[in-house]
Amino acid sequence: MNTALLLLFISFAFSKDLIATITKDGDGNTVMFTKLEFEKCYYTSAVSSMYLTHDGDSVTCTTYLASSDCTGSVTASVTADLNDDKIKKAICSGSGDNEECSVEIKRAPRHNGFQSIILDDSDCSHRDNTQRLYVTKREYQCGNNGTYCRYKEEDDVMYLDKYPNDKMKNDERISHDKAWECDKCSVGFMYQCGAVSTFIVSALFIFALLF
Repeated sequence: MNTALLLLFISFAFSKDLIATITKDGDGNTVMFTKLEFEKCYYTSAVSSMYLTHDGDSVTCTTYLASSDCTGSVTASVTADLNDDKIKKAICSGSGDNEECSVEIKRAPRHNGFQSIILDDSDCSHRDNTQRLYVTKREYQCGNNGTYCRYKEEDDVMYLDKYPNDKMKNDERISHDKAWECDKCSVGFMYQCGAVSTFIVSALFIFALLF
């Protein structure tokens, strides 16, 4: 029993996902990314959904054309290598800069908040099964004039702060723009702040099973 739980913990803590890195800082660290978990049903509309699997770098996406919960027999399936431009175009199409966007199978970076990017119903009933855009706390160059930006949570609001240089001094801050309110469903899109470590989630899950 303990061995099985240990294996379960490892599978949770070290699971790898399909990660599209949208923005990086000067050192190549992730600032903004999307994540698609394998073997998870994703809601794409009231009448469609998708399910991803992979065998090494070969990724298969099965789309359910008459179901929002990956059931039924009306499907379309596409398989492509991770390095195939079709995958990059599909995942990075909304990033605004397909050249900078990169796609990998790896553990997701630690994030600071996210917003869903698939329209849900007015209550965001499928909030746990819609694709999300994640942001991290890392600073990054956000303009050709040397300006730097950073996402920062304050009082249950996520802000995008802009600075004239990489010193990121508050007294030099150029702008303090509200990106979204935390833990709120707005017009079919879910917005949240903060992150819980995968290790913590896994440990709590195993603890609950034991006790």
